[in-house]
Amino acid sequence: MLLKLAIALDDATVDVSELSLLVGGKGKNLILLSRAAATSTNNTIQVPPGFVVTTHAYQALLESNNKELQDEIDAELQRLDAAADDNLLLEQVSQHIQLAFSKKSLPTYVAEEIQHQITRLFLSSNTTTFVAVRSSATCEDLGEASFAGQHDTYLQIAFHDIASKILDCFASLFTARALIYRRNHHVQHPQMAVVVQQMVNSQASGVLFTANPLTGHRYQLVIEAVSGLGEALVSGLTEPDRYIVKRKKKNAGVNHNIVKETTALLEHNTNDEYIILETNIGAKKKAIVPKEEEGGGVQLVEHTEKQSELVLHETTVLELARLGTAIEDLYQGEPQDVEWAMYQNILHVVQSRPITTLFPVPLNKSNGEDDLEVLFSFGAIQGFSAPFYPAGQDSVQLLMGGMIRFATWGRRQGTIMLNIVGERLFLNVTRPIRNKVGRQVIRKGLGFLEPGILAGLDKTLEENGEDRLAYDSGMSPFMLIRFLAFQLFNILPGALSALAFPERSRDKVIARLNQFVASVQKKADAMPPTTTTLADVVQFKRETLGEFFPTVVPLFGYNVPVLLGSMVTLMNITTKQLGPTGKDRVYLLTRGIPHNPTTEMDMELWSTAQTIQANAMSKQEFQCKSAEDLAADYMAGRLSPRAQQAVQGFMDQYGMRGLYEIDFGRPRWREKPAPLMLILKTYVGMEEKSHAPNELFRRGEHVAQEEILQLGLDLGRPRTVTFLSRRIRALAALREVPKFTIIRIMGIVRAKLIEQGEKLVSTGLLEESEDVFFLHDNELDQLSANPISRDWKTLVGERKAIMERETSRMRVPRVLTTDGYGYYGGAAISSQLAEKENVLIGEPVSPGVVEGIVRVVYDPSKTKLEHGEVLVCHGTDPSWTPLFLSACALVMEVGGLVTHGSIVAREVGIPAVD
Repeated sequence: MLLKLAIALDDATVDVSELSLLVGGKGKNLILLSRAAATSTNNTIQVPPGFVVTTHAYQALLESNNKELQDEIDAELQRLDAAADDNLLLEQVSQHIQLAFSKKSLPTYVAEEIQHQITRLFLSSNTTTFVAVRSSATCEDLGEASFAGQHDTYLQIAFHDIASKILDCFASLFTARALIYRRNHHVQHPQMAVVVQQMVNSQASGVLFTANPLTGHRYQLVIEAVSGLGEALVSGLTEPDRYIVKRKKKNAGVNHNIVKETTALLEHNTNDEYIILETNIGAKKKAIVPKEEEGGGVQLVEHTEKQSELVLHETTVLELARLGTAIEDLYQGEPQDVEWAMYQNILHVVQSRPITTLFPVPLNKSNGEDDLEVLFSFGAIQGFSAPFYPAGQDSVQLLMGGMIRFATWGRRQGTIMLNIVGERLFLNVTRPIRNKVGRQVIRKGLGFLEPGILAGLDKTLEENGEDRLAYDSGMSPFMLIRFLAFQLFNILPGALSALAFPERSRDKVIARLNQFVASVQKKADAMPPTTTTLADVVQFKRETLGEFFPTVVPLFGYNVPVLLGSMVTLMNITTKQLGPTGKDRVYLLTRGIPHNPTTEMDMELWSTAQTIQANAMSKQEFQCKSAEDLAADYMAGRLSPRAQQAVQGFMDQYGMRGLYEIDFGRPRWREKPAPLMLILKTYVGMEEKSHAPNELFRRGEHVAQEEILQLGLDLGRPRTVTFLSRRIRALAALREVPKFTIIRIMGIVRAKLIEQGEKLVSTGLLEESEDVFFLHDNELDQLSANPISRDWKTLVGERKAIMERETSRMRVPRVLTTDGYGYYGGAAISSQLAEKENVLIGEPVSPGVVEGIVRVVYDPSKTKLEHGEVLVCHGTDPSWTPLFLSACALVMEVGGLVTHGSIVAREVGIPAVD
């Protein structure tokens, strides 16, 4: 192999496909920018000259002297692998490797090639005296991880010091911070290259984001600027000026997210309009500037003057915006994080890399490219932010499809309301919010369901203005007539019956849904594994989930108005007579609600634990063994007889439940029971019976009944309070029933699909039976019809990698638009509260005041909450319920008055905020 030890930035001979492994992320981007600058006719991009010391040179250093340095590195890293979580050892390993590099010199032929490049680019032209020497690892500036600031950079370096700084950059691949970053991002075996580039003695420097990194808005550019060198900004030493520029396209048909077929620079679009939206002056108290003496280096200086003046003139800001668009075009519309420097009023680009933290942009489903669409996070409503399996995405599509077809009498399909973004589900609500009636209904519903999304909708309307989200219609005459007819002939009679006989109405709904589940189970039982095909099961799934909402909506359509009407009426009365705290009194009436499936499940689980606790052998087994071992014993039928029977009885009723259970692809307790065993271990070990679910329910029921009497007396309206409270308590449990029914039928279908997965494993098409959930329904159809049509194992592997990547994403917007804007905040709060320092404000959903140790929980199956701790989490579903018995309070990132966590918190009597 021909070694390429150093490559000039303007070298156009190296194939683009080779650059990443040869010159690293930073080197590749600078070479692409330099090539673009060379072919540009208007000098839009200026890149200081320089060269890259390649990974071949780095490898030559490692292999010199019989791989002496390589062997030392390998030995140290093996020590680290044996104790990966030992941070003290990690620091020691890093120091030993750094020391090993410091004792080495570059091989002679590498040093000669570097000197040749210095002479050719700098000495012969006498263009510069100093250079910047910057690391460029092969793992840097990736689409999913930038590695920004993890490796070393040296500025204002004299020519005679270049070789030593290159060695230091090589060694920085093994700093403690770089080792930790790679471990967290699962990156192995990187190589290091080094960029040597003419130093720009900049009068101003900064960064340019071609999309707003805070909100994700793809048509807002954010520019930060400081005096002197940009190192003061990137190292956090000074507060920069900040400019937000809006890019508005005159030709709406151009979309920056369209992948272009060429990597050549597209000249900046002169049809774009740029408007400066915001200008914020930073303190800029400090600056880093080059030293003028012969030895080079930089120095930190204090700014005593001109702190209140802007670093950049308006024309320069707009020029930077156009430069950012040109660079973004070069990278096929991918938003960029650009470092720039200005010298003698000329802008120089010294680095560009992808912005890796942006949430993906949803696909615009409307007819016009410039039409704005608004989406709500389905996960926020359900209380979790994790990605959905492909099978789970399709399942919600089927459920929504049935609902939309029912609501529109077959005129619309459900797929128009769902977008898959970042493997998560978002509800496309553009049509209803552009409808006068629809927007009012949504705003009212969000006030109860998810106030954070309501705040996000208001912010979205504020950001974009009514020009792009204006009303386009009211309710059509056809829809109005059908709606009124449905209300008159279907809802009104049932609602009157529910108002008069709420308990009978509730029991009728529960009985009808039990019949529906039984019919689904009967169909499943009629599908023997030996003769049933994969296509048969997929069709069974489509029919079953598609029928759910047409079956359920008529049943709930007349109960929900009575429940909400009673609740709102009582809230209004108490608030009017008792003030803002009156609603807390109403919350107390919802404790100890009968027929709540989640409460019933928890009490059944407690009963199971009591059975185990009453048997000495079973109790010892659960006290001594880990949850994983107990799960393995249960699956193999090896638990003690009493425990095996008790757990099996619980599984028969609730084994279809699990963490994030609304995602059809997620494992259920009966498949992977370790999380359930962890809960049972906690229950079996509980000696204090006052915290038992049945005792909490009994006390809650007593509190509610007493409050009904007392509230009636305080309001002077005992009959009204009793009448409304009876309807609230009789019908409130129905909130949990539809989801519980969905989970039950999902469990039936999932079991049939796993049977088919086992067949596919036996034929060698899949590795595990659960791999079927990484495939979409249409792909399962294809697999059934033509098993050899593609490499299914490879496809599943790719999907697992995507799921792992998306699971690590920490920020998911509540509201998202098709121009990339995302709202990540919570519910709107009063300005008076917002002004308080060191206070986090949320929406109260269960009354009370408490003080305790906070425990942040990401996964309830891996965490044991100590009694009296404050549970802080993203959101909850029924699998979290057992933790409520230990918590003294609940804080959720998402949720509303009628979401799971809020209901259960009120049920067990602990304060809660979302």
